[in-house]
Amino acid sequence: MGVYTVRKAVFNLCNAAIGAGILAIPLAFRDAGLVGGFICAIALVILVFRTSMIISRKGDEMYEADPSLSQISYQSVIAHFLGYRVSQLVSVTLLLYLYGVSVGLFIIVGHQLHPVLKFAFGTGVWDDRRLTTVVFCSVFIFPWTLLRNLDRLQPTGILCVASCAYVLVIGVIKSVIHAADDGFASTEYIDPKGVFKALPVFCFAYQLHLQVPLVVSSFRGVNLPPPKSTYTSLKEPFVPQSVFPNASSSVTAKMYKSLMWTFIVCFVLYSVFGCFGYLRFGKHVQSDILKNFPDDDIAIVIARVAIAFTAGVSYPINHLPARVAILEFLPSIPSLFYVETVIWYILAMALAMVVDDLGVVFRIIGSTVGVMVIFILPGWLLYGADHSDGLELLPSRNKYEKIEAIAMIVVGTVIGVLGVLFVFYD
Repeated sequence: MGVYTVRKAVFNLCNAAIGAGILAIPLAFRDAGLVGGFICAIALVILVFRTSMIISRKGDEMYEADPSLSQISYQSVIAHFLGYRVSQLVSVTLLLYLYGVSVGLFIIVGHQLHPVLKFAFGTGVWDDRRLTTVVFCSVFIFPWTLLRNLDRLQPTGILCVASCAYVLVIGVIKSVIHAADDGFASTEYIDPKGVFKALPVFCFAYQLHLQVPLVVSSFRGVNLPPPKSTYTSLKEPFVPQSVFPNASSSVTAKMYKSLMWTFIVCFVLYSVFGCFGYLRFGKHVQSDILKNFPDDDIAIVIARVAIAFTAGVSYPINHLPARVAILEFLPSIPSLFYVETVIWYILAMALAMVVDDLGVVFRIIGSTVGVMVIFILPGWLLYGADHSDGLELLPSRNKYEKIEAIAMIVVGTVIGVLGVLFVFYD
């Protein structure tokens, strides 16, 4: 199996964060403006780095208290420090998140299939996006969700990453070529109101907190630290002792490096793609930027196929934890496995038939579940809570952490409330 290194952690975390959601990043720049988009990207990457380190440290504290633990999850961290009732709230929150992602994936598949089929075969029955989405997903995606073990999909991870990388590179190249011939589109520098429309999209894009405890578990499974040669390209970072107690912990230091490099990669990719996408199409940027490109461009056709593949593979992977969470609340009856699978598929597909705007889905997810996972729960963990109940807050280690925790909760609440309001206002 080998030693779990920082490089492996960075790859896994980037794989979790960077996906088909990258299609909506230019929309966030359109909403916030060119400068506003960069401000949102920078501000959020700093905040989410801090909150993800809180989750990491709490997971490490669980292992320090009980070294016999084999693997932990985001839910188990919440249950340990905030109590069972709060962990149930987290389970419901994650179900809503996974449902929204499932809907978004179906929308993405539908957006990509129609122009690809039109390019390949001309006009036909596939001109109906809804019909094409239902038929394709039912034949090629739904059967994978009936498998109890998704090990067969593991090799597709590198292909999904490559697909997103291809889309990013092609998008930037197309924008540069267009700028060389006709210049960039008219853009705004900053839109204060639009910033609150863009922030939820970035919250969705930067969300990798659910995978952080799993990475901590992987590092904890290594008895000896990785050889120094694995860090030749990664300088030893300074981990502030005042901010992260016991920061000399090997796992904490590794997680600091892993998350730091992951968010640097995400910030660079999102900023470049969002900036060039906005400069290319200006105020006409759509929630799925590939819809802005012509249907007969072969490079874009390949990008659409790649994104459709990524979305198709992601659906059964995202549905698996949802199934586990749902079946925990139901009697242990084998047939419920298939009942849940069918009902989840129907409900997700039904909403995907009604909602065609990918930006709406990402904004709602980012404004609700995103801020809960990224800001509110980590802030709650930092503040401290009664272990047995989770609802009675206790004093934190010091007043500065208490202020920071409250600020996280307030920031998350403001982003969430205003994000939802602007979705319905639009």
